[in-house]
Amino acid sequence: MMKTAPTLLCGILLAGSLTAGAQTLETLQKEATDRQTACHWNNLAEHLYEQRNRPDELKQATDKATELARRNNDSIQLGRACIYASDLHYMNGDFNAYMQANRQGLHLLNNHNPGLQEVALNNIATAFGEQDEIDSLLHYTRMAIHINQRFGGTPKRLGDECQNMAYAYSILGVADSCLHYNRMTISSYEAAADTLRLLDAYNQMAVFYVKSRNYPQALSYFEQALAMYDHVENPHNRLYVYTNLAALYYRWGQPDKAVEFARKSVNDAKNTHEKATYGKLLCNLGMYLHYDRHYRASIDTLRQALPLVRESFYYLGTAAQLMAANYNMLSQEDSCEYYLNQVDSLARINHFTRGELFYAAKADLLAQQGAYREAVPYAREFIRLDAQKELKESTPRTYHSIAQILEQGAGDYRLASKYNALAYAMLDSIYRKESGESLNRFYAQYQTLEKDLKIASLHLERQQGKQKRVLFVSISALLLMALAAIAFYHRARRIRKEKEAADLLARIRQKDMEFKALTAETRSRLIHSYVEGLETERQRLARELHDNVANELLGIQMQLRPGTQLSPALSERLEALQSEIRDISHELMPPAFKHATLHEITSDYIQRLNLKENIHFHLQLPDEKRLESLSDETSLTIYRIVQEATGNILKHAQATTATIQVDEDKSHLWLTITDDGRGFDPQRKHDGIGLQIIKERVSGLNGTFRIDSAPGQGCRLFIKLPKV
Repeated sequence: MMKTAPTLLCGILLAGSLTAGAQTLETLQKEATDRQTACHWNNLAEHLYEQRNRPDELKQATDKATELARRNNDSIQLGRACIYASDLHYMNGDFNAYMQANRQGLHLLNNHNPGLQEVALNNIATAFGEQDEIDSLLHYTRMAIHINQRFGGTPKRLGDECQNMAYAYSILGVADSCLHYNRMTISSYEAAADTLRLLDAYNQMAVFYVKSRNYPQALSYFEQALAMYDHVENPHNRLYVYTNLAALYYRWGQPDKAVEFARKSVNDAKNTHEKATYGKLLCNLGMYLHYDRHYRASIDTLRQALPLVRESFYYLGTAAQLMAANYNMLSQEDSCEYYLNQVDSLARINHFTRGELFYAAKADLLAQQGAYREAVPYAREFIRLDAQKELKESTPRTYHSIAQILEQGAGDYRLASKYNALAYAMLDSIYRKESGESLNRFYAQYQTLEKDLKIASLHLERQQGKQKRVLFVSISALLLMALAAIAFYHRARRIRKEKEAADLLARIRQKDMEFKALTAETRSRLIHSYVEGLETERQRLARELHDNVANELLGIQMQLRPGTQLSPALSERLEALQSEIRDISHELMPPAFKHATLHEITSDYIQRLNLKENIHFHLQLPDEKRLESLSDETSLTIYRIVQEATGNILKHAQATTATIQVDEDKSHLWLTITDDGRGFDPQRKHDGIGLQIIKERVSGLNGTFRIDSAPGQGCRLFIKLPKV
């Protein structure tokens, strides 16, 4: 099953093949009609669900399956029918009903049929994605991936889920994660030998390169996908490539080609049963028509789109702000104000994950009306949100508009200069291409003038005997052509120098990137050496405390007791000091996992923390037997990470509670550490030695590490380690 993603159509959400795909439609129809059981009607419904081109027959099959399942009180078959019937809601653009139907099916399955549970979870994730709720999309997709890994699901379904993850991180602007899941998507579909879905994965990889502003690389993926679509004859999927090609040319500064491909995608969408998809494509076409200055055509297109995208908040907001922009360009202030108010109302009700585009559009509209001061708050909100993303969806025109607002409305010339520089940097590749074309054009003109000069000279020699007036006119024309040739020559020379300067700048940037990579590698080596030295120093200090300081205290205590009358308080203090030194020695010394388990050592450490600190730590571990197979190296790494993380929380977080949770399956461990402290901005605060040590320990076991935090919202560490 193929579904469109909720914005640039860069993620095609796929549900995967279930059970009945090997039989023909005619065989399934005959079996359902002859046997009249809920199971056989569901098998037919499943086949139609996969094909997605016979909604009337799908409804008939799911209705019959539902009727028979209820009559026999068969919750499993009723759950299957709910999930298959949900696709009818999706085709009509009713995403809330689509989500509820899948939730109901998931509940009725009651932990039976893991494969269908996986499909239902992925469908719920799709519904959230259609409504621009990216966090929920990620949550339910991860649940689907967990089922796939736990029960040995198919590579095709894993590809569907990885494609959802790649789409989500593309919208959130997280470049590394987006690229990682795009590659996993392609690998999964290659393993499944699913050509059609593999083409969709190429399409989504191209979108990644569009957002990375690597337009030639993106274009090569699109062209490859289109060539393969011609062989599989699937125009329903081809419309996604057309849509993304339109977005590519729009960002590349070619709105006429953007309109061309947007029209192609709309024409393909007419042949589908998906009203919401058709509405989104009309929104895209309306946007490109606006930027190509066809304001009336844009308004007519958006009027068709509005009733079809009522449940896709991002597209509804986009359509409204484009209507406002069109009416503003046509000087129809009342209509412009009406749609601006609609956009503001939507923004108050819904949280747009791509909110920076809304704020940029609102600021630009106000600037076009001369209200620069009123536009400044929207411009600053755009700057805040845009800075959080590695994959930018903004265009050079957006940055130029923001720079103008900052200059005219706030007098912030420094920041305005920065955003003008960003716009020029994005236009750099286009400028180089145009400069090369201009140079070739001027050189051709120069060569033509040279030929004209030779022809004129020969003609002059033949006309030497004519009158002075004719001679004067000829000489004047010759001089004018010579001046023009000189002018063109100097112009070509200047353009060549500009090109050389641009090449030099590119080399400087390359060297800068190499320097940064070398710095990162050096820093990693230093951290690794520091961690190794830290472990050695811990062992030395532990031995010193245990063998010398603790024994000295014990000797003092033994010498004082026989003949010295000590106060009870002093005696208790000596014993407490000796106990504290012993605890510190044990914390520094690597745990002896042959004598105690990771479960026991970690529990003891947390218990001691809770006795002496003003914060309560919750520890959640699997059963001891499930951790017995871990190597000493892995156990020590987990213990040291817990020590380092709790130490950071005690020193910096100002938290009242914290949770350390360890989960595991056959091949991996998940370590999650959360606190309710003051939090921090991971984009700014990333040089702390504690976090660097944790990253180094995780990297040493080929694990992954992620931080989720914000000022005032606590901190969450997510660590995944392979079982070794």
